[in-house]
Amino acid sequence: MLNTTSSAGAPQDSQISIILSRLDQSQHPYVYPYVSRLLVGLGIIYLVIIGLALVILATPFLRGSASRKKNIWLWRKQYLSSRPTPYYIPNGGLSIVISQLWSSVLFEVYIYLSYRALQDPQATLSTYRYFWLTVSYTPCFTGFWFSGFSALYICLLSPERPTIGGVSSRGSMLHPAIMNSACVGVPVLVTLTAIQWGIVSIRATHERVEAYQAVVAQVASGQDFSNEMARYTLAIQRFVAQFRWASLTWSIAALIEVSFYSYTITIFLRLLKTTVDVASGKRNLLVGCSSDYNSTLEGPSRSPALTSERIGGTQTVIRALSGSKSSKNLKRNYRMLLLHCTLLTVVLVWHLIVGIALTIKIGSVIDNIAWRSVCIWVTVSSSVLSSVVLLLQSWKLLSETSESPTRFMPTKQSDVSMPENILQLQMAEPLPMTRPDSFVMIDQCIASCEKCPPPLVM
Repeated sequence: MLNTTSSAGAPQDSQISIILSRLDQSQHPYVYPYVSRLLVGLGIIYLVIIGLALVILATPFLRGSASRKKNIWLWRKQYLSSRPTPYYIPNGGLSIVISQLWSSVLFEVYIYLSYRALQDPQATLSTYRYFWLTVSYTPCFTGFWFSGFSALYICLLSPERPTIGGVSSRGSMLHPAIMNSACVGVPVLVTLTAIQWGIVSIRATHERVEAYQAVVAQVASGQDFSNEMARYTLAIQRFVAQFRWASLTWSIAALIEVSFYSYTITIFLRLLKTTVDVASGKRNLLVGCSSDYNSTLEGPSRSPALTSERIGGTQTVIRALSGSKSSKNLKRNYRMLLLHCTLLTVVLVWHLIVGIALTIKIGSVIDNIAWRSVCIWVTVSSSVLSSVVLLLQSWKLLSETSESPTRFMPTKQSDVSMPENILQLQMAEPLPMTRPDSFVMIDQCIASCEKCPPPLVM
């Protein structure tokens, strides 16, 4: 009797062991050994990013009040004379630095929890790991969005922007309430959505862990576990569905971000390229302008007549500027800014690709060890490009040897009505400028690129 029971129980024990092993493999999936080492490397890179971001933020404070006022500000109020409500212009460069700092901190938390899960199977029972992954992308979105809006405002409010049919491009801008709501509202909406999906992921992971523990208890006790197994299978399906929808939501947000940032940065770089061409003498600053230009303007927007003497004086200064040190610095900074923006665009495209891949292949990530291994490190791999971007930005900031104020640095006095046309800004009456008017536009052109990288680099 004992022999029969023993011989009959052995296959049953073996079957239970197989079932428990498969359940354990499902709940604590294996990955290739290289993943742990790669996570350590990515964690170190994110620490470097945090260090670079802190250096960029601290440097202006160490260089005195002029550098601090120039670089450390979140918003500038800009008025148009036709509208009493101000436009709130974000600091694009500072937004990128702060967003990379917070995003790196969130990624570090996720990397730590992922590494622990690979070293200790019990750590996979944590219900918070995917929450950190879900919300870690939102600071990047916010930073890129503000940076794109900063570039957009520079183009729309630039005195170098041409007019169409004698009507200033500023007159066609949307109402400040609409622009300000879009600038702030979209990142807030994306952040709240990410937090919502993060909370859903906590609940889905918790249900999966509870179902797993219930089915293991039933199998180990030798009781019927069909109901618990069905519950566990359903919990896995819900987890996969939640992850897929969260990835799809992020893919849509990333697509909007890539489109908006690419467009605004493109027109911004075109504007700066025009500035470079003007400063190097390759392009006429006042192409298409004539002495009767002001005839289309009315009331307070009317400027002094644009005489041939004024045009000639301005062109003389531009020719003198060509080949100067300022012109060469302008070209060098433009090339660096072009590389900077290109790398940031690649980071955004990479985020979009990751979101689409997770949306399509999340089922394979659950079932296939190769896909699972790749997924763990790919989701946090944008740190490599981000570190290069911040390295360039920190090098640019640290290489500045002069603390002299920007020649066209926004101050409290710039929170006044923006002139409605290029001539009014150039002829200088509405703004407190003491330099000869033929130098004003040149100073502004140089300041647009030479002095902007820390606060306005996109």
